[in-house]
Amino acid sequence: MARRIILAGGGTAGHIEPALAVADALRKIDSKLELEFLGTSSGLEQLLVPQRGYLLRTIPKVVLPRKISLSAILFPLKLIGGVFKARKIVKGADLLIGFGGFVSATAYLAARLAWVSIALHEANARPGWANRLGRHFAKVVAVNFENVRSDWSGSILTGMPIRKAITEVAHLSETERKKFRELHATTWGFDSSRPIVAIFGGSQGSLQINEAVASYLKNSDREIQILHAVGQSLVVHKDHFR
Repeated sequence: MARRIILAGGGTAGHIEPALAVADALRKIDSKLELEFLGTSSGLEQLLVPQRGYLLRTIPKVVLPRKISLSAILFPLKLIGGVFKARKIVKGADLLIGFGGFVSATAYLAARLAWVSIALHEANARPGWANRLGRHFAKVVAVNFENVRSDWSGSILTGMPIRKAITEVAHLSETERKKFRELHATTWGFDSSRPIVAIFGGSQGSLQINEAVASYLKNSDREIQILHAVGQSLVVHKDHFR
């Protein structure tokens, strides 16, 4: 019988992309593994996960309240409801791997109740509340930063899981890298003989970064080409970009 592994993480690509990279690596190691993702229907996972060929199972989004409000009063009930829905999904799995985000805290509690082994990866220098909770239940805790490894006794410094397609670029020869750049510059409509700058800051976009780039483009005559990732909602006027 094939082993079943569930990967939990969502909301932003910062949680989803490392999870997808791990899933790809696991599938390469053992093609018979049953790999499923646990997320919400409102996060980027509902777009990114199916595109990469993985099954996405969803549970309600439960956000930790930051101040006293009606949502803070209802939070425990929503969390409990989410945990029981997640438990039905994770029950019988061989392993749950969490990557943070709203869905992970619910998944960790559900896995704990269902006696499913837990592993987690923390990508940030300042861990979120979900992984701060989950590390107390996890058998394996992997981190991306040395300061987190120092703070979290028993954790392993692994760095950031990334796509194989990205790591392969580092092994190209100078000639191969030049051809690679020319091909993809042309694909994106750029002139490969001129500088190209990629700008990104969070998969949901960053208002400050978007505004800074727009201001720069409006007032600069430098001959550079910019590929700017602005997230799902463009928060500056399109006429600021060229």
